Amino acid sequence: MVSGWKRRVLGPVSLGVALIVGTAAHAQSIEGVYRIEGQGPESEQAYKGEAQVKKTGDTYTVVWRIGESGHVGTGILTADVLSIFFQPLDRRGAPGVASFRVIEGKISNGTWTVLGGKVVGVERWVVDRGL
Repeated sequence: MVSGWKRRVLGPVSLGVALIVGTAAHAQSIEGVYRIEGQGPESEQAYKGEAQVKKTGDTYTVVWRIGESGHVGTGILTADVLSIFFQPLDRRGAPGVASFRVIEGKISNGTWTVLGGKVVGVERWVVDRGL
């Protein structure tokens, strides 16, 4: 039988450790390299590429490589949605926003648009490898 002082001290400590471990495991689980396929707003041509996601503090850095072009963004994970602000690496195109569903700790699919856009593009992500 656990004495009263041990229950008072160890109970909160155990709960705190469980919360920290659970949060850390969930927060890092979306990191990795993904194969992506998508279609831009008002475009009938599909594209393919790769995206890399890395946790950076409370946010995520996302780097897309699609053909010869690339984009970089900063994302925030809230529950099962990753929201990302992005811009082209060459800074010639418009910046944009993207929103992706996270299912079982992995980014799956979402939509995106550029600044001032009136329609959205779609993108599907499949895990290629972890970091």
